[in-house]
Amino acid sequence: MPSPSPSVEDFGKENEDINSADFSEVSSYNSPACSSNISTPQNNKVGRKRKRNQKEWKDVKRKTLKNLGKAYISKNGVSREEKCLKPACPTTCRLKCFQKFNEEERLHIFKNFWRLGDHSRQWDYIANHTEVNVPQHAPKPQSRRKKTIKYTLPKLNSSNTSEVPNKVYVCKTMFLNTLAVGERTVHTAQAKWCSGAGAISPDHRGGNRGTKLDGDVVDGVIRHVKSFKPVESHYVRKKSKKLYLESHLTFKKMFSFYEIWCNEEGITKRAETVRQYTDIINRNMNISFHKPRKDKCDQCHIYDTNIGTLSEEEKQKHGEHLKRKQKARYIKDEDKADAIKSNGKIVMACFDFQKILNCPQGNVGLFYYKRKLSVLNFTVFDLARLEAYCYMWPEVNGKHGACEVCSCLLKFIEDKVHNGAKEFRFWSDNCAGQNRNRIVFSFFTYAARKFGVTITHRFLERGHTQNEADSVHALIERTVQNKLIFTPEQWYALVRWAKVVSPYYNVIEMSLTDFYNFKILLVGKNWAKNTKKEKVCWTKIKEISVSHENSNIVNYRYDFENEEVMTLIIGRTHSSRRTQQSNEDR
Repeated sequence: MPSPSPSVEDFGKENEDINSADFSEVSSYNSPACSSNISTPQNNKVGRKRKRNQKEWKDVKRKTLKNLGKAYISKNGVSREEKCLKPACPTTCRLKCFQKFNEEERLHIFKNFWRLGDHSRQWDYIANHTEVNVPQHAPKPQSRRKKTIKYTLPKLNSSNTSEVPNKVYVCKTMFLNTLAVGERTVHTAQAKWCSGAGAISPDHRGGNRGTKLDGDVVDGVIRHVKSFKPVESHYVRKKSKKLYLESHLTFKKMFSFYEIWCNEEGITKRAETVRQYTDIINRNMNISFHKPRKDKCDQCHIYDTNIGTLSEEEKQKHGEHLKRKQKARYIKDEDKADAIKSNGKIVMACFDFQKILNCPQGNVGLFYYKRKLSVLNFTVFDLARLEAYCYMWPEVNGKHGACEVCSCLLKFIEDKVHNGAKEFRFWSDNCAGQNRNRIVFSFFTYAARKFGVTITHRFLERGHTQNEADSVHALIERTVQNKLIFTPEQWYALVRWAKVVSPYYNVIEMSLTDFYNFKILLVGKNWAKNTKKEKVCWTKIKEISVSHENSNIVNYRYDFENEEVMTLIIGRTHSSRRTQQSNEDR
């Protein structure tokens, strides 16, 4: 096989039309990032339970408003007013505090204090602006006065506001009224300052010691839950470790069964309440009471959930959705029957990516702290011969975008053409970044011309894209359980021998030079408007076909029910002077 040319520019310069292109001129790209921008984004969501947002809790909101001095409603439903600046000390004050601070300065101090919004910081503020002294004269034995407190307030120098404010002595009334606090708050701050050895000790209010459950109680609950028969999850290996119970079960029903089970088994250490039973399950197990939503398409799930409140228009829309699903399945079965009867002349295949395979892989705790090398598996399943072709590579060689899909399909088509295939009928899901895009469609025109074949690509109805390639992926993931995988080569060997009966899985190891940049096929071509001057909606296409007789013509349909076939001529468009000059420079 001729080696790929080293640059995209050479390909674009040498080939003025797709009909003159040759396989050796499709440029190889040495960076796996070439198609990363069109890869399907991965779902990074972690865990089953939603995270708690404590800021939205009623008690937390109430406490926040209280600490900020704002108006709030107490737990008992009593309305508490907002903190306000109180009057200054009277004119009879011995320290004449009313002359030291005007109302504007006092209001500034008041706002700064309540803006802290935290008891510990407010206690620290008070402790820094009060001094505790021993009385100069010994108090009488019956006196309760064991100490005296001097109060200060910060005052900025009017000439230089950037300096540290001076502390000005004031009376107790001025201090308490300016901060709008009580005398008890001052004593609490001083007590915490002394107990903290020069720092405010933390606020321990509201803390409750957690109740530690006996291990036998936890084990008993887990054993009881595992005694229920799980419901299988179809085609969703990402969450295959989740335990799906019958949809009619609830925690309350399970707890009632649990009490009976404990009595029959003679178990004395048991969960006492439904809440305790539920918490043990949620902390130690990953279960759900319904089949995962990915097993049912979003539209069908919404319909089943709101079936009693749907309008006639929504019901009609759902009915059309089911008709499209059935029509796609019917055509797919017809294609399979035609491929079987053709004796190898027609190849009918489904293809899809498997979820990311990691290296290292295994139930070893240390693995979870190591950076993983991803291995990708693109599976093409021949439905007539019941053969699976697994094209595998590590992430250093390529990503999982349209160029990688085209490179794998190129090898598949070439292999089948050598065995006498004349027509290909592909089926896949609707992923725009991998399958339903101009890069893949332009590759079909290239492959049809090069190998002299006809290629048709159809798409299953959204939400009902389960196909035979999923069974291959499911078997691989069942096989890898309780096994240790360290290298991509071990993944290749595991997939190769995952199936114990013939025909075995064909594993094709893709090297860096096996991937080609098919984006260059788009340069200077008309992919925008069809022969009726209508804009082509690539994300709505349900069927596209090209023939070797004229690879510049692409026929497509938006609906299987609609017999109308639209035509797109992708011949070279008239380039602008700037584009022409750029091509000449290259």
